[in-house]
Amino acid sequence: MKNRRNMRYFRRKVAPIRKRRVHCIDGFLPRKNGHLEEVEAMLRDNLDDLSFIIDCLDPCGRSAVELATIRGNQEMVETLLRHGADLGDSLLYAVDLEKEDIVTALLTHTWPVNDTKKGTPRESLYPPHITPVLLAAHRNNYSILKLLLDQQFPLPSIGDVSGSTDHRAKLDYYRAVTSPSYILLTSQDPFETAFKIKEELNNIVSCLETGRRELQKISVRLEEFIAELINFARCPEEVETVLNGGDNMEDIAGLRMRQLQKAIEVGYKKFVADDKCQELLNLQFYRRHTWMLHSSKWKKNLAILMLEILTPVLAVVYLVIPETGLGQSIASPVAKYSMKVWSWGVFVGFMRSISGAERLLIGTYWCWVLGITWEKMKEVWTASVDAWNKWDLLLLLCHMTATGCFVGGIFAITRDRSLALSSDEMHPHFIGVYLLAIAVILSFARYMSMLMFSETIGPLLLSMYKMVGDIFKFLIVFLIIIVGFGTALQRLYSSPRPDSECLLKYYQAVQDQAQANNTNLNFTAYDFCDYGQFAQYV
Repeated sequence: MKNRRNMRYFRRKVAPIRKRRVHCIDGFLPRKNGHLEEVEAMLRDNLDDLSFIIDCLDPCGRSAVELATIRGNQEMVETLLRHGADLGDSLLYAVDLEKEDIVTALLTHTWPVNDTKKGTPRESLYPPHITPVLLAAHRNNYSILKLLLDQQFPLPSIGDVSGSTDHRAKLDYYRAVTSPSYILLTSQDPFETAFKIKEELNNIVSCLETGRRELQKISVRLEEFIAELINFARCPEEVETVLNGGDNMEDIAGLRMRQLQKAIEVGYKKFVADDKCQELLNLQFYRRHTWMLHSSKWKKNLAILMLEILTPVLAVVYLVIPETGLGQSIASPVAKYSMKVWSWGVFVGFMRSISGAERLLIGTYWCWVLGITWEKMKEVWTASVDAWNKWDLLLLLCHMTATGCFVGGIFAITRDRSLALSSDEMHPHFIGVYLLAIAVILSFARYMSMLMFSETIGPLLLSMYKMVGDIFKFLIVFLIIIVGFGTALQRLYSSPRPDSECLLKYYQAVQDQAQANNTNLNFTAYDFCDYGQFAQYV
């Protein structure tokens, strides 16, 4: 009985309102043939009727303009806007569905000066951080994105999401700024922008505990775009211009390639391994010796061997005539690399035979260290701090500190002869020997890293580096397991059975002491039970 009464009330009170609302929306819904004339007549006849709601919503919360936008009826959208309908999320819907004609119509729409909007404000169905530019960048629609940027729509800002804990907002931001169309339209140097974004992504991924996979996919997609973009270069000169990134190529002879170095730093392997980049690198490496590019392996190896053998002669020739054609040929990268490999090979061999008793070798070693220091200072002077790296800094620091300790030890001994027989571990000579040992190891490692450019030795060294890293990880796991087993065995062998003979004697001694009220004797179970050397040292 109560249910019937409720149904009667619904039919009498609620149904007319619902019918009116549905009728209002039905009139605005764009159909296949589009009853445009009927809708326009309805809007014109009810323009002054305050009870007529032009911005009524369907059950999903969408207005008539939004529904017309979703169905792609441009004429209906223009008609509704002309009669004062609210834009709502129609621009976002048009951008999301990539309807360029409707986007153009919405962008050209202007509200009257004395416009009075009817209806109540409502919340957007899109997240609050979604903007038309952000959505167009997600769709990678170049034409729509250009229309929005021409209308001065705000660009996505990292400040909006940098301090936010909303992972979806950050993900949407980086999906937008890594869009190829967005980068091409908003950046003067797409490569530099891509490398900067890649560095930001690397920092964020390293700090995140969850949600790394989506950001890594974005990073891979950005890397593929940059690798494809470099293929639009038509000649090696254009590739060189791109890779130098605006540097003065006449001052550095095209050797810096700032963009390529950034790509290596942020881990853009596909970009570095691209055929255009590798072709330019080969042309720069074999500059003035391009015939070696098309030579057989035995001819190339023979030429490099001759360069290494003639290193002392070529060095003297370059000092005498550096500006001539022969001097410039000696200064080419392939010749400098061959001579440097030979020089470092002699240096590490010389350090193998060095000893404290041979003053001639010590003096030669000091001269060699000064020469290496001068070489690095010259590289930094000509090619800025990009030529410096942590490896060279640590190596030279050890060599220079060891040399300083040796010189300080000599001056100390000349003042006090008794220091020559001193066995103090903090003696400058001993400290110099320790640092020299570290420098020798670093020198051999540095020489080995130079061989990484070889086509045969390089891949083996890379595999060895990965193998060493895996070995260290395995050793950590192995150490944890060994410590666990050692602790368990120590507890196992150091804990006697409750019914063992030694513990029975201990309990009997405790009972006798209690009966005699003798508190002068202090003993423990360890005095009666011998756990062996295993329990003592584990």
